[in-house]
Amino acid sequence: MDGIATRQSPPFHVPIRYLATGIAFFLAFHVFLAAGARAVLFGSPLAPATLAAVHLATVGWLSMVVMGAMYQLAPVLMDAELHSARAAAAAYWLALPGAVALAAGLGAALPAAAVTGGVLVACAAVFFAGNLALTFRRAGRWSVQGTAMAAAAGFFLLVVAWGTALAINLWQPYLGAGVWRHLGAHAALGVVGWFSLIIAGVGYRLIPTFALSHGYPENLQRPVLILLAGGAPAAALVVVGGRIAGVIGLPGQAVAALPAFAGLGLFAWDVVRILRHRRRPRLELVTRYSVVAVAMMVVAAGIGWLLLAGWAPPWLPAGVGRALGMKAAVYLALDGWASLMAVGQLYKIVPFLTWLHRYGDRMGREQVPLPRDLFDPRLGEWSFRLLVPGVAGTAASLLAGWPGGAAAFVWVSLAGALLFAWAMLQVLRPRRR
Repeated sequence: MDGIATRQSPPFHVPIRYLATGIAFFLAFHVFLAAGARAVLFGSPLAPATLAAVHLATVGWLSMVVMGAMYQLAPVLMDAELHSARAAAAAYWLALPGAVALAAGLGAALPAAAVTGGVLVACAAVFFAGNLALTFRRAGRWSVQGTAMAAAAGFFLLVVAWGTALAINLWQPYLGAGVWRHLGAHAALGVVGWFSLIIAGVGYRLIPTFALSHGYPENLQRPVLILLAGGAPAAALVVVGGRIAGVIGLPGQAVAALPAFAGLGLFAWDVVRILRHRRRPRLELVTRYSVVAVAMMVVAAGIGWLLLAGWAPPWLPAGVGRALGMKAAVYLALDGWASLMAVGQLYKIVPFLTWLHRYGDRMGREQVPLPRDLFDPRLGEWSFRLLVPGVAGTAASLLAGWPGGAAAFVWVSLAGALLFAWAMLQVLRPRRR
């Protein structure tokens, strides 16, 4: 587990408060989705319910977890102590009310609350990125994964700044019809530049660690991360600039987005190569989550690229088909690719960090449990069996234009999310010494 914690690791409370809060938002997102699946999934992308659900997932769940994971892993990857635990705490106490205010303001159509939340999240991002930058200045070594983390933190700043500008537009409209282009650019930077880049960068450390893979080729790591880091801003700029000038239409956007899609495809192939060199014949729970998450990323990327190239589901009316196809791609990217990858890694990271905090100083002097003993393994297995078909069924229902199917499958996902949260609660609950 040297890939997760070393003597350079920050205090336990620094990452765990982010991870625990993110898990609570993950559950809240699925509860919200189950309560209003038709309005969220089949309404307008700018409908209050849709905006609230998306930001519960992206800001409350995924960004919280990514920040917590980066606070833990950056010192390990860069061989440098975290610059400031206090700055990490300050970022948390800005991000938590910011995420709540942003989602609540968007869901209740209260622009002032949404803008306030966006500003708080933007301030948290500044604290977060600045803390990491000062940590990287102390780096004893620079790795390709550490470079990816630094780039992803920069994209996070751009994403929240763009998002805050879009929130202000809800209060004082100034973008006009251009809001759709800016929304697309904001989404491209978030999905590719923030989430996918950090998943790939950190995944190159965690996936081999958990699968016990050794001797796998590493020649694609740098090209994958360069393609993702360069492809995200290229796609965003073309969506905004090209469409405003009327120069680039949908096929042109598909070409401009090719580097990002190529990076995602190469990463999927690299994961296959890594798993071919694993020492464990049986795929553990964390590795199965990773495999399914990557598969959903490939499907989401394929749908997204086809839509950019001008394709639309032929079994649906043209306008409706394109809208639902893009929603299916975004949903798979967020609740499939990013969420399932995060859930799988957390089944290893949270128990190990908690075990190290509680029993690390007692190991070798008395009998202590193993990290895997901190929660019931049946919860992990059943959460996997529910989350995967729930997410896949919801995406398929979107593509089919079937609101009833989506409304049923989101309840399956909610059941899986409840079991995952229960397992993490078992890990984190106080125990007698």
